[in-house]
Amino acid sequence: MQMPAACAAGICIVIMMNKFFIALFFCLFNLPFATAQNKKTKPQPKVYYSIAVAYIQKNKVQVLNLRGNRLSTLSDSIGVFKQLKMLNIMKNSLTILPNTLANLSNLEELIADQNQLATLPENFGKLKRLKDLQLKKNQLNVLPKSFKKLKQLQVLELANNKFDKIDETVFELNALQRLNVSNNAIKNLPDGIGNLSQLKELHAANNKIDFISNNIGKLSKLEVLILDNNQLEEMPHELGVLTNLKILIINNNNLQGLPDVFEQLTQLESLIISSNKIKTLPPSILKLNQLKLLAFIDNPISESEINVIKSAMPQTDIRH
Repeated sequence: MQMPAACAAGICIVIMMNKFFIALFFCLFNLPFATAQNKKTKPQPKVYYSIAVAYIQKNKVQVLNLRGNRLSTLSDSIGVFKQLKMLNIMKNSLTILPNTLANLSNLEELIADQNQLATLPENFGKLKRLKDLQLKKNQLNVLPKSFKKLKQLQVLELANNKFDKIDETVFELNALQRLNVSNNAIKNLPDGIGNLSQLKELHAANNKIDFISNNIGKLSKLEVLILDNNQLEEMPHELGVLTNLKILIINNNNLQGLPDVFEQLTQLESLIISSNKIKTLPPSILKLNQLKLLAFIDNPISESEINVIKSAMPQTDIRH
């Protein structure tokens, strides 16, 4: 018995529609995956390792890596790379940078660690798109006045230089989120520190700091405060308003005690106060429920108090 033509045609239509919907399903299902794959495979800019080679494509170069080339000078021609976003000149023997560096109007990241830089060009502030500046292990003791114009700078690394104070221009960098001035000869954290309202990390270990301005309490976004190996005899009470603080390291100072203001530091995870002269801990420390590490090695705290601390903070790794 033959199937009527109309019936056969109807079955064919149903089969075709089923295939269409199956294909559509797989297409829609794979769309997010394909989009994610496209994001992952987005081509990265080519890295150039020589000015001479890069010069051929000078209007397209975005990344130039001259690390460890034993350079004693940086050519004035560096200024021709108008599209440059990242420049790495670390581990050379540079004592100065050319004024033409300021022509790199699109530069976002400059890595110049481990050179012999004693100064920066006076027009350095023209690098207005700079976000990340690495100047560790140089010979700097002052910054140019134009430095304050780096309004997009978020990361400033000045560790292992010759600063005896934090340059005033730094306090005008309103976008700064990380400041590292460790291993210098800085004597204090002055009032200007309070201007850095976006600061999340302040690293100032291994200096000669004996005073911290009360304005540190204005750093409402601060998460990391590292001040070990200084000459501090006290911490300001304003420490207690740094409610986003997660890490506080103040070991190897001359602290006689700590202000009883820790109750508000509900985010604190690590508190390291070893090698001071602290005889007793403030009661508010016992209320830090998020604290994972409390280290107070080499302080004259009694054994009975240590037992009380251990009993009150069973969730905390206590080192004494």
